[in-house]
Amino acid sequence: MPPTLRCLLIRESAFLPRRQHLSTTFYHPEPPPDVTEFTPLPPSKKPPPPPLPALSFLPTPSNNPNQAALPAPPPTPSSLATTTTLFTGLPPAFLFAAPRFLNLPLNTRTPEVCLLGRSNVGKSTLLNALAGTATAAAGKTHGLGARRAGLALTSSKAGCTKTMNGYGFGPAPRPGEYAPLEKAPSFKCGGMNSRSEKRAERKRLREAPPAHRLVVVDMPGYGLNSQEAWGVEIQKFLARREMLKGAVILIDAVAGVKDGDRMAMSMLRNARVKTSIVLTKADKVGYEQGGLDKACLKVWEELRKIQGASLEWQEGTGWQPEIWVTGAGDPKKSGGLGVEGARWAICKMAGLVEEERMIAPVVSEEKKAAVPKIVPFDQIQWASVVSQPPKQASLGRPTF
Repeated sequence: MPPTLRCLLIRESAFLPRRQHLSTTFYHPEPPPDVTEFTPLPPSKKPPPPPLPALSFLPTPSNNPNQAALPAPPPTPSSLATTTTLFTGLPPAFLFAAPRFLNLPLNTRTPEVCLLGRSNVGKSTLLNALAGTATAAAGKTHGLGARRAGLALTSSKAGCTKTMNGYGFGPAPRPGEYAPLEKAPSFKCGGMNSRSEKRAERKRLREAPPAHRLVVVDMPGYGLNSQEAWGVEIQKFLARREMLKGAVILIDAVAGVKDGDRMAMSMLRNARVKTSIVLTKADKVGYEQGGLDKACLKVWEELRKIQGASLEWQEGTGWQPEIWVTGAGDPKKSGGLGVEGARWAICKMAGLVEEERMIAPVVSEEKKAAVPKIVPFDQIQWASVVSQPPKQASLGRPTF
């Protein structure tokens, strides 16, 4: 090519757009991984089973040497639903906080049940769980906000509850429903002779109709950070409160029965108040490992010692042998272990629900074989006496 033409072509190519050179390499997709080399993901942990709505134990007969804690049949689902609706259908109402017995409002129509227990045993936590309130939400509420919401104040420090606090549950009953409750047991004899009795009767006639179906009274704890004056007021409440239908003693499943619990049982025996036992913090023991069995056996042993020679406060009449197990926790996350059963037990003590179960505990075949059968006296099969010929006396020495 002549040099002149070559320069011309180079000069014209400078004004032309440059071509994009294609790469000679081609894209080859990677082959699919071998199925045999695939490693599956580790299996996720199965969620724990939901907690039992009701868990209770019954003792073997006291004359049985092989004492054991036998699981009791749970209440019927309809009965549990009724008591749960009573506690959670409406928000709870804070009624009063009385430092002394004289400061308590008059009540002659609404049944009351009080909660007793050592300091920091979980009375306020259980009370919030009965109302269906989460423990975390109750802990964040303080002061007047908690009172307006009907919540019990909780704290990690012992001695948070310093007054007798009353909480109302359920809707207001109809006049025909609370008419039988007006006949409250009276501890006084004779007619009204003093001015104070006449003044109390006039106040009774001016009492407002009941606003709730049940009143639960949270008592100050005994033990750490407690005061002697609290015990005096609690004794007055147990002996003089007319509509008190029973008391619930809360016992720590981890710590067991303490001296304060024995003192409370003695007070209830002297005041002839029906008593029921509730074990708290059972989620920390693990009922599957038999930890609750030992706790129940210890409670029954102490109750049988304390009842002594009392004719009115005996097993089945004064104190209920069925022990209810609870682990309040957070009722909105885990449901709370046995909280529904505690609601049912309180309503039964207050006379708001009837017993529909077979009280006989569930006994396994092994335990049935170990327990001897008890036969009534009139059904004992006596062995027949075989007549024997009289012995002949020897001639020498007399026989004996």
